[in-house]
Amino acid sequence: MTEEVATPQPEAPQPAAVPQSSHPTPRYGAMTVAEGWAKSRHKYAGKDFKIMDDESVQCPAGHRMSRREIRYTRRGDMQMLFSMNPRICASCPVKQHCLSDDSKNTNGRRISVIRTKLPPVPTVAVEPEITIIAQAPMKTVQGTQALIWTDIPATQLRREIRQHLRRHQSRIEQSNSAIQTIEPAISYLTRSQRAHRRLAWAERLKRNAARSNTLQISVEIFGVSPKLIEFLNCLSDKRSESS
Repeated sequence: MTEEVATPQPEAPQPAAVPQSSHPTPRYGAMTVAEGWAKSRHKYAGKDFKIMDDESVQCPAGHRMSRREIRYTRRGDMQMLFSMNPRICASCPVKQHCLSDDSKNTNGRRISVIRTKLPPVPTVAVEPEITIIAQAPMKTVQGTQALIWTDIPATQLRREIRQHLRRHQSRIEQSNSAIQTIEPAISYLTRSQRAHRRLAWAERLKRNAARSNTLQISVEIFGVSPKLIEFLNCLSDKRSESS
């Protein structure tokens, strides 16, 4: 008969956790062309230019202007700079309506497109979902085979013993017989006893044995199981036989 040994399967690699930034990503509004100012005043500006996409803007003559630079203002707004090739502006028929009057045609027309920074979206803390799993009460199962020490539910056994002891009641009473003062007997140790400094087992039993004139105390226990009483009676019988 051969024994099959299960080989451990390799665990599937887990995807690396993406670090979450503590700063939220800023949001911006729609693109708007800035109005003319300085030398471009009273020229083509603002509504005369058509925004194609994030990379290009169409001028009034139908030419395409490319994005050259992105800046950020003090308020956090995004400012994109678009410019035209100076050669195209030099040959354009409507350049007098677009370029300044004293322009030397060394640079093409430039405009700014603004995207206003929007306020951050308020974040709401999401509470984790708590799943409560109901556990069935533990039931004691009586086995049919020999009990091994590793099979004993120690925690459950301690709880049952503690609950069992709480239901017990004990009462200690002193006997009515006259109490006599116990006078210690004067005993002299031999040289060998002083050398060993320890008593033998028989000597210890003899010393601890109760005398007839000692104090008698009776202990009455209520709620003890019959098996425990039987066990205590066996111990008392054995002690009387040994004495």
